[in-house]
Amino acid sequence: MQLMPNISKYFMQSTLIVGALLISATQFAFQASRHAIGTLAVFLATGTRLAPAIMRIQQGAITIRNSSAVEAPTLDLIDSLDSYVSVDEVVGNLDLEHHGFESEVEMSNI
Repeated sequence: MQLMPNISKYFMQSTLIVGALLISATQFAFQASRHAIGTLAVFLATGTRLAPAIMRIQQGAITIRNSSAVEAPTLDLIDSLDSYVSVDEVVGNLDLEHHGFESEVEMSNI
């Protein structure tokens, strides 16, 4: 399981290198060298900035998918709590007046 994040990382890096080679080959074949270098620089700049972001999104999706087994008991508990009385109904029936109760705090040996 620890190898999986590295495989996608190597795949992204390999794709970036192959893409750069293909773009540079076509640009140098059909355009002037100044235009080809500019296009290659823009491709590499965006590719190196987007690749880590795509990796983070992919890792987040994998984490969410792997956590679905852990979340199942919690979701079942939430579904089972639908049959209980809601908190609003209980609060409405509370008696907040305590006749005959006198509060007192005694402190000694401080």
